[in-house]
Amino acid sequence: MIHHPILVNGEWREASFPVSSFRAINPVTAKTLPDSFPVSSFLDLDEMLQAEENSRTEIEAITFEQRSEFLTTLAAKLRQNAEELSQTANAETGLPVKPFLLEQEMSLMQQQLLDAARFCLDRSWRGITIDSRNNIRSMRVSLNGPVVILGPACNPFSLNSCGGSDFACAIAAGNSVIAKSNPVYPLTSLKLARLIHEAATEKAFPGAFFQFFFHTTADLGYRLASHPMLGALAFTGSRKAGMSLKESADHSGNQAFISMTGMNPVVVLPGAVAGQKTEIARKLTDAVLQNEGQTCTRPGLVFIVENKESSSLIRSIVDEFNATSCRPLLSDLVAHSADTQVSAFIRLGARKLTRKEFYQPNPFVYPYTALHLDLKTWLKQSAQFQEEVFGPVIMFITLENDSQFSEALKPLDACSNLSVFAGTSESDGNILKTVGPLLRRKSARLLFDRLPTQRATSQAVVAGGGFPASNHPECTFSGMPAAITRFTRIQCHDGFTQTHLPDDLRSDNTAPGVLKLVDGKYISQ
Repeated sequence: MIHHPILVNGEWREASFPVSSFRAINPVTAKTLPDSFPVSSFLDLDEMLQAEENSRTEIEAITFEQRSEFLTTLAAKLRQNAEELSQTANAETGLPVKPFLLEQEMSLMQQQLLDAARFCLDRSWRGITIDSRNNIRSMRVSLNGPVVILGPACNPFSLNSCGGSDFACAIAAGNSVIAKSNPVYPLTSLKLARLIHEAATEKAFPGAFFQFFFHTTADLGYRLASHPMLGALAFTGSRKAGMSLKESADHSGNQAFISMTGMNPVVVLPGAVAGQKTEIARKLTDAVLQNEGQTCTRPGLVFIVENKESSSLIRSIVDEFNATSCRPLLSDLVAHSADTQVSAFIRLGARKLTRKEFYQPNPFVYPYTALHLDLKTWLKQSAQFQEEVFGPVIMFITLENDSQFSEALKPLDACSNLSVFAGTSESDGNILKTVGPLLRRKSARLLFDRLPTQRATSQAVVAGGGFPASNHPECTFSGMPAAITRFTRIQCHDGFTQTHLPDDLRSDNTAPGVLKLVDGKYISQ
């Protein structure tokens, strides 16, 4: 059995008095993998935070240009090791090497790093504001401590605490990072962490610039969230865990950016059903089955008027679910959690449309499931039906007529993504005029005739939303520079001479591409 070290202040060493250890499991074979990983005690976590505190001056001295070079170097190392990393992730998650891991996930991860590198140079996101008459200047600066990143079980590259979107944004904002691996893919995270450490060492960055551990207990995680040396916490996962972490962070006044559950509702108007039935059915099927439904952008609720055409659309999806062979989920816990939640939906009044049952011998498998819910039952218990199922499950809520859309959509929680399919008919246009303001209030990202499962590397895209999608309306891990500004604070310099100002606030700073608001007018060098 191979035992792996953690990274503390630039040194790979054994965990100090680990609470326990764990091993990953290949979900395809259901066999335990040979590598062993420590569950850290608080001694490790406290040492990391103290190391960062002692190195704060050195970390703050790293220029944005140096950070850009580091991120670019890291992206290149990922390209060089893409095949090996994808094979490792496949062994731990069961997710396919091609096209998902090697082509989609790895490409997205590299692009995020390169985007962050670009925004290290184009620092318009700092909001530099200069009042020359009164000699008052302000801008966004780095946090007073490291960003601790707790990554999700899905997306082992693009959302990994080691090199994923939160990591790239935290580094671009001028911070250090303490990364915790997700226990689903610890060896993948370790290999990424080694590449990060290698790139940081080549740039002669302080050891506390990046630190890494595998896992800790829940109570120690909450303790970490409230630590006085913490800069911010970034978490993607369940509402239960997210709210507990938020409570701990709030207790100490710490920043926490919590991306939680969501059902990513879809509204299908009658005109769209009439004109795009086959296309919509294909898009919904592909979106739910992508990665066995294990994505935070999977559509979970579909609102649709019941008629002959919509019944045909639903039936085609059900038939596809019944005919498709199921693949394992990330863990037996994920599969059993999905089964528990679907069983709860059925007890509350949902009707199962697919015929497959939760089965053994592979405990990681959960069948592709479609549910039906009538409007009356939805309106009576809408809160319970919005509990996310992390798996290949979709629920159709059927309406009797067009006039019920406003009533049906009003109970929706704030969500990260909300999709609308509409035809060109006057009736569909009138429905959109009626429900449009409501939908804009409910969602951080509105999509028209498309679904959110294909994440785009765009400055304009966001992945956040209000509670319960996240704990903060600006909590987005996609879309730079918006995602970068999470890990900053605003600081004002009042009356300082030019000599004592930070570079970006100096009047004689000519760094190219840095946008400033000077005496009410935007200027760029």
